[in-house]
Amino acid sequence: MPGIYSSSAQKDFRVPTFGMSCYYSAFEKDWGTPPNQCLSVSIHWKTGTVNYSGTITDPYGLKGTYCDSFIGEILLQGSATLNSGQEVQYINSTIEPVNNISAHDGTPPVKGKTVARDPVIIPQKNAPVELDQIGNVTANDRGGDIILYRLDLYMGAGKAVCSNFDNIMAVGACASPSEFCPALDIH
Repeated sequence: MPGIYSSSAQKDFRVPTFGMSCYYSAFEKDWGTPPNQCLSVSIHWKTGTVNYSGTITDPYGLKGTYCDSFIGEILLQGSATLNSGQEVQYINSTIEPVNNISAHDGTPPVKGKTVARDPVIIPQKNAPVELDQIGNVTANDRGGDIILYRLDLYMGAGKAVCSNFDNIMAVGACASPSEFCPALDIH
């Protein structure tokens, strides 16, 4: 009697697997108070690790003195809320005040539903993607350090929203297939 897993029972399974991480909109208050109560943070960029500590004045066009760690988080996360309530985004190498934070494709990021992607893998704007363990999301953002088969799931505002996020591996399928991100293809 043949086993359940005989060679005749094999199926093709052609969908991408993504490494998942978490991102958020930073809160200035999470990173301390200048000049003497600033937290430190080390950020691992694709070009190497940078340590952020102390204060910085007028960084990237943003007027005022801020904790350097908070500015590092704006560069990494892409957006933040200042203690004044003003929202800012890192756009074209400057930190600019904005009325509303938006994802790279021009739509607002949605907690648990927006992912940043590498446009080489998922080139379409606002592309629907189905991910096991996560569900249906929209690939409407991108990040400078999101390379190839990696997705960054937006989880809201403040560093606490990512504190318990497990960086998982997720099988995904693109609703609009591309050469690098096919639709679900089970035969």
